[in-house]
Amino acid sequence: MKTKSVQYELARRLAERDQLNVDILELEGRLARAQRRLHELSTEIASLGHVEH
Repeated sequence: MKTKSVQYELARRLAERDQLNVDILELEGRLARAQRRLHELSTEIASLGHVEH
């Protein structure tokens, strides 16, 4: 019985690790999109002649 609970716990932790990796990839994608948009907006602001303070 002990072996089954160890196997279950290992499987549960592996699944959690996999989900965390997916979450990280999604967050990295969101961060990259936000950084691109920030750069676009900064470029637009600069082209309008506004100076950021």
